[in-house]
Amino acid sequence: MSTDYFASAVYGVLLEDDDIKVIEEAIRLARIEIEGVREDWEDLSEEDKIAEALAAAELHHNPGLITNLRKKYKAGPKASIYWTGDEDSRPGRCSVEAGAFILGYGMTSLPEAKIPKEFQKTAEWLTWVEAG
Repeated sequence: MSTDYFASAVYGVLLEDDDIKVIEEAIRLARIEIEGVREDWEDLSEEDKIAEALAAAELHHNPGLITNLRKKYKAGPKASIYWTGDEDSRPGRCSVEAGAFILGYGMTSLPEAKIPKEFQKTAEWLTWVEAG
């Protein structure tokens, strides 16, 4: 049996602890709600659960969450929140720790994004590898 690995790269900033606490609480509340109604929830990867819960949190539990972070970090409207995965899905050490949240631009959004100059002063390329 073989395992596939994939690399992720985001041009962005690691979020501060206070912001992470807000995100984690919004995700926690959204997960409770989703787990009760979605039958295939247990079949999803942790990354998919985080992404779905974050989207639900933005809509229902903390409207404006992502918009407020974009303003705080001076990121543009196409910046998204990324999660670096859990420790169990990593084949070894990576430059970005597991479980981190990043505000930035992924490889697919970067070409058409107009990244504000102010954001570029603090942003950097953040990469990690996961087993898929």
